[in-house]
Amino acid sequence: ATVAQMESAEFRPADKLNDLESLKQDYEKLRIANEFHRLVGMERDLKSLLDKILKVAFQLLAADNAVVFLASEEGTLSPQAVLRRKQDAAEVVVSDTVLKRVTETRSAVLTADAILDSRFSSSESIVAQGIRSAMAVPLLSKGVLQGVLFCDTRERTNAFSEKDLKILSSIASQAAIALENSDLTRKIARE
Repeated sequence: ATVAQMESAEFRPADKLNDLESLKQDYEKLRIANEFHRLVGMERDLKSLLDKILKVAFQLLAADNAVVFLASEEGTLSPQAVLRRKQDAAEVVVSDTVLKRVTETRSAVLTADAILDSRFSSSESIVAQGIRSAMAVPLLSKGVLQGVLFCDTRERTNAFSEKDLKILSSIASQAAIALENSDLTRKIARE
């Protein structure tokens, strides 16, 4: 699945809510935003902020690995923080094909079984690493790509649902704002 990345949560007006499922979805967005703000709202240290972003993703999703990539001024992505559920796990290698797809389309990507997914069949790293399920979402702030948030599991197919992708997208939207605020704070301190 590919989901267009929204920079802010879209909440329907109360008079437009006509079913319990819509109300549950909006509540979930608010819960995630609240949890995220509680943990990272005033964080200004970049390393600590990135670590907290990954910890929130692990709290809400059944990922085995998560990586935050940040974009340079030239637009190249480099990994800045990595979290593994199993500390003795091998190094996390992320497919350039997945990263390229997210950066080019500015859309979130979900694959239920990356090895069998035709979009990534030419990606040697997916096959070599045995990535089964993966999600990647852009970190967008005011239309500018700040980075990519990537989660995967190597043990289960269909580990993530479209709901999980929406949760990760919500985390990414909030993370992009937190990263921008952190960057502004550091620039002000330097000046």
